[in-house]
Amino acid sequence: MIRTEIKVETMVNEVKKTEDNVIRTLSDITRAVSDFTNMFADMKENITDEMLKRSDEIERREGSFKKLFEETRTNLTSDMEAKREELTQLQGKLERPPIAFHAHHVEDLVLDTADEIIIFTKSVINEGTGYDTSTGIFTAPVGGLYQFDVHTCTQI
Repeated sequence: MIRTEIKVETMVNEVKKTEDNVIRTLSDITRAVSDFTNMFADMKENITDEMLKRSDEIERREGSFKKLFEETRTNLTSDMEAKREELTQLQGKLERPPIAFHAHHVEDLVLDTADEIIIFTKSVINEGTGYDTSTGIFTAPVGGLYQFDVHTCTQI
């Protein structure tokens, strides 16, 4: 549980670092687009035939740059949402209820058939309501790894 919390905390820090890098990169790209747009406006003031040809090329490049910018922003946003979803799933795994039971007292002291279920009729602890004292069967309420310890004494 502690390892998972540490791992989630590490992932949150990595997501924050990535988010900071994305914001910084987007700011640089926005500044570059703004500078590029200002330069383009200055060039249009002194129009010549050669400048018209170059301005068409610049407009084409600006369009593909904007398209690339939007694609990058969309990809980064979807990556951030995926990481956020992953963190939410990990948090959900951390919030699973504890499962434990402690049962004792056997009424049927004679085991006369093979594979007979021993039913402990008194339940001291039954967190998660997995153990049924009427059938002696434990049903795992959530998936996971379970450990069972049994202590028995026999009369001679």
